[in-house]
Amino acid sequence: MVNIRRAIHENPELGFEEFETSKLIRTELDKLGIPYKYPIAVTGVVGYIGTGKPPFVTIRADMDASAIQEAVEWEHKSKFLERCMLVDMMRMLLCYWVQQRYFRSIMLI
Repeated sequence: MVNIRRAIHENPELGFEEFETSKLIRTELDKLGIPYKYPIAVTGVVGYIGTGKPPFVTIRADMDASAIQEAVEWEHKSKFLERCMLVDMMRMLLCYWVQQRYFRSIMLI
């Protein structure tokens, strides 16, 4: 999970240009055996867990970057733009998918 977070943070992409981020997410979903639909609105990915029958729960995470430079110097500094909280949103969603895939438990947020 740490490597995924770093890859997303270090290589941000603007809205509707998140081709590499989308590819990374699809690769991880493939590894987990989670079905998904792609593309949604150019680069979007929708993963599916469960039976598809009610009740439904939808969890959403943005993956586009904000067009600002990161002002801090550190080893994993963003190479182009700042991702802000979007990296954490994607990481939390991937963690949720992992939990559902392997543990089939319910997570309340």
